[in-house]
Amino acid sequence: MRTHNLSLLLLSGALLSGVASAAPLAQGASKFLGNITQTYSGTPRSDYSTYWTQATAENGCKWGSVEGTKGSYNWGACDVAYNWAKNNGQHFKFHALLWGSQYPSWLESMSAADTKTAITNWMDAVKKHYPDIEMIDVVNEAIRTGTNQYHSNYQKTQIREALGGDNNDYAFITTAFKMARDRWPKAILIYNDYNTFQWQINEGIALINTIKKNGAPVDAYGQQAHDLTDMDVTSFKAALKKIHDGVGIPLVITEYDIGTDDDAKQKQRYSEQITEFWNADYVFGVTLWGYVYGSTWTTNGNSGIIKVNGNTVTDRPAMTWLKDFIPKNKGVNKTGFLDGVTKVSEFTSNLAQGPQDFEVYTINGARLSSFHANNLSDLKAQMKTSNLNRGLYLVRNKNLNNMLININN
Repeated sequence: MRTHNLSLLLLSGALLSGVASAAPLAQGASKFLGNITQTYSGTPRSDYSTYWTQATAENGCKWGSVEGTKGSYNWGACDVAYNWAKNNGQHFKFHALLWGSQYPSWLESMSAADTKTAITNWMDAVKKHYPDIEMIDVVNEAIRTGTNQYHSNYQKTQIREALGGDNNDYAFITTAFKMARDRWPKAILIYNDYNTFQWQINEGIALINTIKKNGAPVDAYGQQAHDLTDMDVTSFKAALKKIHDGVGIPLVITEYDIGTDDDAKQKQRYSEQITEFWNADYVFGVTLWGYVYGSTWTTNGNSGIIKVNGNTVTDRPAMTWLKDFIPKNKGVNKTGFLDGVTKVSEFTSNLAQGPQDFEVYTINGARLSSFHANNLSDLKAQMKTSNLNRGLYLVRNKNLNNMLININN
């Protein structure tokens, strides 16, 4: 069961730290508000724990950062994010297992067979070092943009060929997800991509539906949300709804920022967009991609929402708004992820395709997975060959509610 009680995690974090400190903004909320750790020093900024309830390493967990030399692993920067989450009772997301833009340079000279071995060894190494990851960006930026072209440079290696190719079916992504599920049966497995609100919204939806149909155990669709600075609120809301309605699985906002030196505009977008994310019951968390002005990836680091001058910290208006809004609003989360148990009777179905789509829950009502099956016999067969434990499950689809299926035999 991939659920966690956020309030208990926060309490355990306070006990572990043994030090009184300001509560993070989203303490007690139904979803996390996270950030990147942006450090190789062993600890995040001293104020990190006063703001955030989730950590992602900006670059430290990417394959190219960890295994620059074949067979030699440097987990230092990834450990910063992971250890902070463990020591503070908060959430950690591994970013990312496979990405066409940051991989070890030695991978480019390898055959497909050797690449498959390298990918297997890489995932095994991650599993050994982090056996209990809660959330994983399994594949990053692989939307097809043309013949042999993707959002990132998968054509420069044999990653696609090693994992089954791509005959307009994204088979390599499906294989990657199955490999991840084999190693982390309880993790939330995420497909992550960018510019999906404006430029490739339909292509992103098509990718998710394709890999779902082909059996990829994808639990959530990660929206990087880097492209929202100039998006009006009406278009933004319509896009968010279209994405969710189109894919029928939970969403997570993985890399949010508003890069501008215009304080009023940044605050406006935060208030429009964070509010919508926070109230959308199908979004289970938001990760900001940096928060210190001058130290983020955008032009001049202008997506930062605090300014630091020596020991003086000044909040930009977006941060002032965030500090006011988040503690007063717990948000709504009916995904079954992170916020305790969601009762099946309270869950609004994410399924949009039709009667052959099935949602699977624990008997306590925590959503586990979804399947596309021809009938109940086909569904049961798929459940048996998945990584679900043997036992009794609740199943729902468009035409039935709360049906029990036993996959003990």
